[in-house]
Amino acid sequence: MKKPATPSVLVSTGAIIGRANGFDPRLIPPAREVLDCDGFELMTLEPWYGIYEDVSRILKKENFVPRTVHLEKKIGILLAENTPESTAEAVRHLKENLALCREVGAHLAVLHLWGGAFSDYALPAAIEKLASFFSLAEEAETVLTIENIPCKAGTPLRAWEQIAAAFPDAPFTFDTRFGAFHGETADILQSPLWKNVRHMHISDYRGGLREWETLRPILHPGEGGQDFDALFEALPSYPAAMAVESPVLREDGTNDFDKLNKTVSYLRSLCKKHKKQSESV
Repeated sequence: MKKPATPSVLVSTGAIIGRANGFDPRLIPPAREVLDCDGFELMTLEPWYGIYEDVSRILKKENFVPRTVHLEKKIGILLAENTPESTAEAVRHLKENLALCREVGAHLAVLHLWGGAFSDYALPAAIEKLASFFSLAEEAETVLTIENIPCKAGTPLRAWEQIAAAFPDAPFTFDTRFGAFHGETADILQSPLWKNVRHMHISDYRGGLREWETLRPILHPGEGGQDFDALFEALPSYPAAMAVESPVLREDGTNDFDKLNKTVSYLRSLCKKHKKQSESV
């Protein structure tokens, strides 16, 4: 039986951890005391390779359990390079990331299946590896979702369609900024593949169609050109959770937590205004 769905509003740790504060995982658990969110998405970072056990120990010591994990982005870049060496490194990193998911108790992971200079040109080769990737995620007790990140050869929706042709039940993560970047938000919302969307990433975008230089800085809702009220009204259903990715990390290493709380509150108000029906949340 269907019931009203209210998604959890999460905060990505990538919004508060970065170069300005030394990528320090010890700064993550204290954020729970000042952020009024429903949980967190752990953004794994390239500088953490080699210290994943330390990261896990720090988080578990503080009973910090992220709802979701964004797997380190270089995995997609390595897969796109599509050499035996880069592919082997990508698989090694994927295993490390999924091991961290299991250690910290996260049950949904977000993967970039392509990226970087080579983008989606080698997507067919990456899709051939997905069966093993899904198996690795299952072993880690984690649902592996593929994000609609920017493409050069095609579009994210076309990529999703190619993935779904091989794996009809493949889970996806919908990023609002990337949908706006490619001008295919409406197409994604109307696609039969929306039923596969398990998660959302929230940030704004103020550029034009495929204007790569405008992908950054990553904006908060209301700072760009997206109409989030209309977007939430048009969503066919809500996934179980959505994560705010818009950063608040200042150059001096401090965070504007008030701004982040306002964004979380705004998203909650949109969810309350535009109630959806869903099988589950």
